Amino acid sequence: MCAHNPHKGQLFTAIEELKMERVNEIVGREFALADTLDVKTSIVLAIVVFLATQSDSFFHAGLLPHIIMLQYVSIGAQVVAGLCAVFALRPRKYGAEREITGYDKWIDTIRDNHSEDAEGTALRVIIEKRANRAKQRAERYVARNEEKARLLGLAFYFTAGATILNLATLVSRLC
Repeated sequence: MCAHNPHKGQLFTAIEELKMERVNEIVGREFALADTLDVKTSIVLAIVVFLATQSDSFFHAGLLPHIIMLQYVSIGAQVVAGLCAVFALRPRKYGAEREITGYDKWIDTIRDNHSEDAEGTALRVIIEKRANRAKQRAERYVARNEEKARLLGLAFYFTAGATILNLATLVSRLC
């Protein structure tokens, strides 16, 4: 292919490099999003801990039975929110490119398997496989962040419910 039209191989290389650049942008954005989701989830978890402490003090305040029931519901919401937050924060393995020596060995293996056309075919195989690996990695990161976002959403709504119940308990104490 490259022997007849050397520009065709260069075009392929340029296209694959553009794909890699796009995938690397996605990976960078997903890393930043993961950090943002972790910070927000940590804030929700801190609010849940505060609400749990507040609910504990309500149980020692001699509340009416129907207000105590509100607190049991609030505690249930706090437990679900806390579990969602903890699962969203669980450590994940974010793999980057393999270590340099392993990567070099991989390239050497490909080059050896395509020795008669080391410039063309081997380069094409390396670029294609590298682009596919990066794309798969980016897809994993996107899926992980979607899961984190779902868990954060659940934690938020259960925390909001517990907050409303605790506020209702505070208002009932004032009346």
